[in-house]
Amino acid sequence: MRTPNFLLVFSREIRDQLRDRRTLFTIVVLPMLLYPLMGTTFTQVAQFKREHASRIWVIGTQYLPEEPPLVQGDRFATSLLPADERDRIRLLTHVPDEPAEQAARRAIARGLCDAVLVIPPGMNVRLADLAETPPSETPQPKLIGDTTSERSRLALLRVERVLNRWREQLVERKLEQKELSPALVRPFSIQGVDAATPERKRSFGWSKILPFVAFLWALTGAFYPAIDMCAGEKERGTLETLLVSPASRLDIVFGKLLAVMSFSLGTCLLNLVGFAITGLLVLPRLQAGGTALFGAPPWEMLGWLVVALIPISALFSAVALALASFARTSKEGQYYLMPVLFICLPLMTFALLPGVSLTLATSLIPLTGVILWLRAVLEGRFAEVVWFLIPLSAVTFTACWIAIRWAVRQFHSESVLFAHGTASRRRWSFRTWWKRRPAHATWTHAFFVGVALLAIRFYASMLMPSLEGWSSFAVAQVLSLVATIALPAVAAAFFLTRTPWKTLRLNRFAPGAVLAAMLLAVVVHPLGMTIASVVAKLVPMSESMAHQLAGMESLFAEAPLWQVLLVLALAPAVCEELAFRGFLLSGFATNNRAWRAVLASSLFFGLTHGIIQQSISAAIVGLLLGTLAIRTRSLWACIGFHAVYNSLTFVLALEGAQWIARWPILGYLWSTGPQEQIGYQTWATLAAGVVFVLWMGVWWRQHIRAHSRETRTPAPLAPAPPTGPHRLPVQITSS
Repeated sequence: MRTPNFLLVFSREIRDQLRDRRTLFTIVVLPMLLYPLMGTTFTQVAQFKREHASRIWVIGTQYLPEEPPLVQGDRFATSLLPADERDRIRLLTHVPDEPAEQAARRAIARGLCDAVLVIPPGMNVRLADLAETPPSETPQPKLIGDTTSERSRLALLRVERVLNRWREQLVERKLEQKELSPALVRPFSIQGVDAATPERKRSFGWSKILPFVAFLWALTGAFYPAIDMCAGEKERGTLETLLVSPASRLDIVFGKLLAVMSFSLGTCLLNLVGFAITGLLVLPRLQAGGTALFGAPPWEMLGWLVVALIPISALFSAVALALASFARTSKEGQYYLMPVLFICLPLMTFALLPGVSLTLATSLIPLTGVILWLRAVLEGRFAEVVWFLIPLSAVTFTACWIAIRWAVRQFHSESVLFAHGTASRRRWSFRTWWKRRPAHATWTHAFFVGVALLAIRFYASMLMPSLEGWSSFAVAQVLSLVATIALPAVAAAFFLTRTPWKTLRLNRFAPGAVLAAMLLAVVVHPLGMTIASVVAKLVPMSESMAHQLAGMESLFAEAPLWQVLLVLALAPAVCEELAFRGFLLSGFATNNRAWRAVLASSLFFGLTHGIIQQSISAAIVGLLLGTLAIRTRSLWACIGFHAVYNSLTFVLALEGAQWIARWPILGYLWSTGPQEQIGYQTWATLAAGVVFVLWMGVWWRQHIRAHSRETRTPAPLAPAPPTGPHRLPVQITSS
């Protein structure tokens, strides 16, 4: 039986990588030595840890009551300190030569003491008769320390515990003098009972560490072999030999992908084994107060990690392979690791934040959902999160499929694979670049302009001052849209392309298409409102954000409706369409993949909205806007759609209730929901869905007809070169 070509490529890549001693050392030897060495080093260094005694200066000891005692000689009263803490506090009780607080600050700055307790004058007199002393006149001792110093913070913590115990004794003594029971102040005490077993506690600790570091190992383990298999082969000159072999480009990609996956999984598994051995042998020896700080991770945890690492390694391997194909040299390929880390690390660290749990919304975030699911499973909550496997698998395998398709596409591009041979060595010149700039925006232009728009919007939102009143808000909103969205896109179109009007899709104005787009916005709006309500239920808004939006709605209520529509409907329609359906969509569409261009521009369109609920809804509407731009080949239709869609949203929110009261017939179309929100009736939403489907069906049919018409039209034949007797005469000259 003949061995498939992709397996031959796989075995070839494995042999080449195993012949490299640096690869073997990094993947096999280093993980088995690194973690025991780290554990041993940490054990040795931990021996230098000592419990330092805190030096406390008590000023005003003459103002302390005799009973119950707080200070006895050069120590706190023995009844206020446990036996193991009595030698960890040393007291200084000398009288300062200057004001108490000034002397305390000076002593802490010079390192003469770690904290200072200042007893106010007359405190013993006031505490002698608490019943006749008003609460506002009760003396308050001052505890002075430096919170930027670890020793001072520890001293403050110890003194606070002592003062709390002394205050309790003081209250009990006063109650005894009044012949009252101390139980009046503390009628009961809480006894905490931890139901978690030691094994579950250990799993809880490791569940926050292992998934994160395992994914990092999988990423780094995939990237460096991928660089060697692509950029390294370009340097060695062996890539051409592989490309002319009987193996197809698809076989080559799958063979290399399996090899990179093998090294990614191998690196991760060997690191996990080294980590487990360290946890089993070294970490239990680290103790605090007679209790082990760490223990070996449970073995079933490693099994779940291996299962989750298979699709994650496939995802990282495909991304690394596609990026490595761009690199001309191995050194250049290593630079591509940093952008990947900048994208992956926030997704992985987000799962470690307190308060973040696995929900339907978080399960749809790549990497984040997988880490949250692993945490829940490793904590013993498998039955609670088992059904999340459906959205997690869908998102993860979709991301894997997109990454693999991207890698295959790179290996079908000769300009990418042989970029090292076509690199220009001529000196860069601005005049030459200006003359040779492309007629339309490229994919690279669109991507970097999109990232720049996100960065500009982020910094602008951080620098935005607090606004009071509708006038200041309207001016700031319009200036923000023009400066951070429209102006960068228009400047990029004029600076990077030779035909800016065509790049921005402003070269064609069809009144019929604009009117049809505005009518489509009216039809689609009920569906958009339904999608927004579903998103709001799946991803609930925080209370602070809801309160902030409520304040903005009250701000809109003071302005005339036409001003609100001008600022929040028309201005965003013009500025955002220039950027996203103008420059970005034109740039992403240069590879003749319209649906990819629509998807990419919609993603950037959604990310520019600061609120996650608005981002999701905007990205969905952006898909329709991108399709509209591709279909009409004009930006004016998108501007009309966007303006009408936004206008309907604000009309419903601000004037919907008044309009229903004024014209009751609108009650058959609109309905009042919870919190007096105006929405559409169910029949209106269903009717809008039917009309939208029919509308899109007509568009799709017209698109198919146009495509078939183009394929049936024969291309003009190029004239054949003259042959035979019609050959061009050759002039022979003789000297």
